[in-house]
Amino acid sequence: MRALAGSLIAAAVVLVLPAPAANAAGPSPSFSVPSVSYSGQPRPFSVRINNRLDGGNLVASMSNSGSSGSMRCAPDGAVNGKGMWLCTARSSRPLSPGTVRVTAQGVDPSNPSRNSAKVTRSGSVSSRFSLGGGGSVAEGGTFSVSGTRDHVSGLDDYRVTARVTRNGATVLGQSGVGCSTSGSGFRCSLRSATGDGGSSYAVTVTERSALSGHSRSSTTTVGVTGGAVPAAPQVTGPGTVAATKQAFTVTGTASAAGLRIQVLVDSTNWSDPAATCTANSARAWACTVTRKYPAGRHTVSARAYDPANPSRISSVTVHTAVVQKAVAKPTPTPTPTPTPTPTPTPTPIEEPPVAADPVEHVKEINPVAGFSGLSGGADNLVALLLLGLGLVAVARPLTLARTGNSSAAFTDRDALDPQTLAHRHEGIGPGDQSNSWRLLGHEVMDEFSRLLPVRLARRSPFLARLALDGTEVRAVLGGLWWLLPLGGIVLGFTGGAQAGGEAVPPSLGVLVGVVLLAAFDATAGFLASVVFGLIVVLATSGDRTHGLLVALGVGVLWTALPLVASALRPFRRPRPRPGRWRRYTWDRLADVLLAGLVCGWLAMLLADVMSQLAGQPTGIPGHAGTVGLVAGGAIAARVLFSHAAELWWPERLLQTEAFDDLPAPSTLSVVTGIVLRGLAFAFVGHVFVGTCWQWVLGSILFVLPEVAGFLDQRFGGRLRLSFPVPRGISAILLVLVLGILLVLLAVGLADSEAGALRWVYLFASIVSAGVGLVQIFDDAPRNPGSSWPLQLAGVGVAGALAVLAIHGLNF
Repeated sequence: MRALAGSLIAAAVVLVLPAPAANAAGPSPSFSVPSVSYSGQPRPFSVRINNRLDGGNLVASMSNSGSSGSMRCAPDGAVNGKGMWLCTARSSRPLSPGTVRVTAQGVDPSNPSRNSAKVTRSGSVSSRFSLGGGGSVAEGGTFSVSGTRDHVSGLDDYRVTARVTRNGATVLGQSGVGCSTSGSGFRCSLRSATGDGGSSYAVTVTERSALSGHSRSSTTTVGVTGGAVPAAPQVTGPGTVAATKQAFTVTGTASAAGLRIQVLVDSTNWSDPAATCTANSARAWACTVTRKYPAGRHTVSARAYDPANPSRISSVTVHTAVVQKAVAKPTPTPTPTPTPTPTPTPTPIEEPPVAADPVEHVKEINPVAGFSGLSGGADNLVALLLLGLGLVAVARPLTLARTGNSSAAFTDRDALDPQTLAHRHEGIGPGDQSNSWRLLGHEVMDEFSRLLPVRLARRSPFLARLALDGTEVRAVLGGLWWLLPLGGIVLGFTGGAQAGGEAVPPSLGVLVGVVLLAAFDATAGFLASVVFGLIVVLATSGDRTHGLLVALGVGVLWTALPLVASALRPFRRPRPRPGRWRRYTWDRLADVLLAGLVCGWLAMLLADVMSQLAGQPTGIPGHAGTVGLVAGGAIAARVLFSHAAELWWPERLLQTEAFDDLPAPSTLSVVTGIVLRGLAFAFVGHVFVGTCWQWVLGSILFVLPEVAGFLDQRFGGRLRLSFPVPRGISAILLVLVLGILLVLLAVGLADSEAGALRWVYLFASIVSAGVGLVQIFDDAPRNPGSSWPLQLAGVGVAGALAVLAIHGLNF
């Protein structure tokens, strides 16, 4: 028993004893990483480390932008592995300035469980790179900056380059200019541009290691002395010139006395100015143009330069003058001279003066005295504003529609005829059997055409509408359709390259070429607009406002025409049933004429204001009539092409057109669209009328109908009106008529052109908001049907628009 008890006690003692520590991790190594300078560092880099693991080895690695990787470690006084070790970098390449990290670990190859924890320590490699002050330089002169670089004797390590910028733009192409080096010193020889006097340069010097690629930069400022570039002169007149008053005088004010003013008329050749004059002590100038010009609008351009340094030239100011047509005036009947009564001193009787229009008399004597109407350039802007708001009145019901048929081919009246729709696409047309659509494959394009609008509708109604356009072209061309968007991208890039870093539109050929392309497929025009806009906005130096304006103007011209046309009139009508071939004949004729007329007028107005958008002469306004004719003709051809596709390629249209209703756009996409349209309208308005209460109120009124429509849909559409509201082409005429009346009122209220434009902006926004609100809450039937009285009324509306387009709007 005693023996048994002793055994139990011994077992218990053994159980409660701690486990042996043979498998515990060993102690971690201890060390520090010395900080060194780049030029004074040892090569190769090494660190002494105390390994505290008895019977073990030591492993280490290092990390630096110049040299990284494992290190060679060897005992340096250690006994049985324990003690001091020396770990050396495997490469003799110098470390780059910055931080160097060393990680060490004691290891036991025979028993890994004894390996110590890894320990990381950091040190620094200091840099000697520095850049001296820049000082100043005279414009058109040379200057240099110098400093100290990081350098290890005997190595081709750090190389130095310099870049010179002014307001973010590179000066004289000086980017990556190589600097001379001697030992650890460097010097960069640079130049200043003539005409930059009064500005400052940012000189950025960069040293880059040829061994590791490590780099660092420093920037200094260099002031440029010399006269500043003059500000653009202001042109105050003339607004109109009587046909009998030639030569005429261009007047204005300069930014300083003594500046020379050059004037051009309908030209961009500054080597042959139409007139030159000098600003007087009051900064006023008056240049007399002796050449004669025909009746009509003429673009007057003016710029200023410093006669002490002719290379300092201001930007260009553009003004429009109107030479009036000659009007035969009746010869006044001379008043008979009465026989004087004999008196010692007879008093002669003066002839009474011929009565004249006082306003015209003021213009004849002093073209800038008083304010009696808008200039030609302002007339074009106002006409474009009114037509644009009329088109907004047409498109606004579409933008607020929660759902809609994906086809832009048919009207509501067409949808009420099920027999006609049943006959639609019946059979196979001659085009369906042709090879026009079989080249390059068509399956991918067909699926793209059917599905993309549906997938985009929730995220962006505009992009979905864009994807719907061109269905007929895809049906006819098949896989060849891909050449259209590719051509748009190429032409957009070409136009951007032609701009050459300035806020100017492309050449007339490129402009018209994309108009023709976009008339048949809006996607091609949109892609051209995006590419051109990005190049012009990003490449334009200085103020990018005109770059944005040009990008917007060209973008509307290249993208909006087919969308406007399809919003006004359907591109296609259903195929007539046998024996009913006359059905839709009148409508097809109206489709061609109205779509071509409105789109041609819009294109002509956009081309007419292109120089004002660019802020300098572009030459495009002189070809505005050509651009309008090409655009109107192209849209008319698109309508005819679409009708032909409906008749000859009906089966192909089934493969490329999505006939399901588009899903309702998301709330986020609707709100985003309202915000973007409001910001675009406010931006363009601010450029031309400035910050004023009329601008604020007008911008709010522009988005008011869309906000009201969104809230109405959101809360159930409770408010409704029961009387018919003009839509389509009638809505455009209504906006134009009301707008013209209010513009005339604005001109009468104002005492200057700037003041008149502010009132015009407000009154036009009031008209747009009023028509838009009535349209949104309209509950009248959308389909009044068709009859001869309505068709005759349509002829009257179209005729009125044609008269306005041909005659123009003059205020």
